[in-house]
Amino acid sequence: MRAAMADRPALPGQNGNNKMQNLQKLCLRISPNKFHLLKFILEGYDNMAIISSLDSKKGLIIVRYPEELSRDLFNLLASVATKIS
Repeated sequence: MRAAMADRPALPGQNGNNKMQNLQKLCLRISPNKFHLLKFILEGYDNMAIISSLDSKKGLIIVRYPEELSRDLFNLLASVATKIS
């Protein structure tokens, strides 16, 4: 069983890549029915951010992201702001 597990790709942080270990947090309010759209957009950019819902009825979300990707993330959020607000 250990041999099979050794063949699996390493998760972030397991192979010296600690990008997803020290994450910054950003709280946002978006249109409640746009959560899945934003999640879909962010999933298109591997390891850019993790999005979670704080209050789905109010559209409060938290975005966790590596500090070194903050410029890219903020540019992306600015470009989709009118679609998610």
